[in-house]
Amino acid sequence: MPSPFQQLLLELESLRISDVPLVDWHYKISLLAVIMNEKPASAIGFDEPTPPKYIQFLDQRAPLLRLFLKETRRPPRDYLNEARISPQVARTVAERWDRSPKSSDCVLWIYKHSAQEDAIEGAARGDLPVHVPLGYPACCGNAYRADRAAAVEEYVRKLSDSTNARSEEELVRHIRESVPVSGPLPGGERALQTVSRFPFLPYIACPACLSRERSEAALQNARFRQILAALSPLAARKVLLLARTVTARRSASDP
Repeated sequence: MPSPFQQLLLELESLRISDVPLVDWHYKISLLAVIMNEKPASAIGFDEPTPPKYIQFLDQRAPLLRLFLKETRRPPRDYLNEARISPQVARTVAERWDRSPKSSDCVLWIYKHSAQEDAIEGAARGDLPVHVPLGYPACCGNAYRADRAAAVEEYVRKLSDSTNARSEEELVRHIRESVPVSGPLPGGERALQTVSRFPFLPYIACPACLSRERSEAALQNARFRQILAALSPLAARKVLLLARTVTARRSASDP
């Protein structure tokens, strides 16, 4: 007979939290890590709305698991302030993302100890980096923010070049029209390296963590793997297989 935590995992496996299979598992691993006190908080809603069935599941299970649920506004995209673009262009990029069907105004936080509320509220206001309440290494959080700023800069540059925009007003119009651009963006290769080396991590590891054997990201990946493997060795193998599939597809698509 399955233990209560094994039964919880079976229920989680029946839910689809994300359309991307590996990301779907990362959400589930993050929740288990919070329950097992290996992570201060988990959150969903940064990049896509929280599925209603997952909300229903959490509403039913949170009291039994002694979890707290807290909904906040999505934290400010502070990396837009770091990008070397004008304030008007930054605002337009943010407005375009907010209009996306996959955009979400709210983030749902899941945590086990009420002491985490100050950090969560600080992140929601933009006073604290998001990696603090999520329990990710500061080096990886800072690298991710720098990647996003660089990605915005690259998007704006490519859009300007491809449309021959001659003024900021013209560039803003193209952004509002969602004119597409192509080509790799900063951080993409490192995201693939993270999937390959640290398949259980729900974030992108920084270059320093990827280069060291016992980095903070490496240790966290090992702990998350142990959590899942202890409940279901088969589930842990599924995550490894998904990660290998992702990296194999990318390798096959490279020229």
